[in-house]
Amino acid sequence: MYASAIAWSAHNSRAGIEDRPLWSTTLGTGRRPRPLLASAATWLLYALWEWLVNVRTPEANIRVDLLLIWPVLAALSAWALFRALR
Repeated sequence: MYASAIAWSAHNSRAGIEDRPLWSTTLGTGRRPRPLLASAATWLLYALWEWLVNVRTPEANIRVDLLLIWPVLAALSAWALFRALR
């Protein structure tokens, strides 16, 4: 059982593939994930805001606050992807 793992590791070393943890294979490998975390946290806050609006005023179907929120979320998401892929 261990022989196959050693053979796999030796093969990866010859191929130039490093043994890295699974979490380091995401966007922005080797970089700080702060832009992606900031974008994810902002989307989480938006989801909480939407839930709160839905609970407090379920009949609200025309909302002006989305005119400000959606462009900010779109710009922040685009910036985070740009930083992650740069």
